[in-house]
Amino acid sequence: MSSSIDSSNNLLINEGVRLFGVLRVPGKATINGFFEGELYAEQVEVGPTGHLSGVTTAKDIEISGQIFKTINCSNLCSILAGGSLFGALSYKELRIEKGGSIEGTLQKVS
Repeated sequence: MSSSIDSSNNLLINEGVRLFGVLRVPGKATINGFFEGELYAEQVEVGPTGHLSGVTTAKDIEISGQIFKTINCSNLCSILAGGSLFGALSYKELRIEKGGSIEGTLQKVS
């Protein structure tokens, strides 16, 4: 996912880190560890070791790991090979690579 977002506005949750709560990230949130709660960001990237559960709201979302519950994506949601989405997804555009999976409900928004 290419981005022109200022890196000082970004968040990285590394592998082995467990975080719970509400996060508002003005830039990109990269999840390689575990996060449960509410996440609001411009962009969200769930890495191959990432686990994200709760309410996720972002313009663009890229999933290589696992994401659960309620996902609101106002632009492009990409599920890469090995990525899994479980829950309710609202999206404008959806891209699923071979090996990516969705289990739940989909709602296309304009």
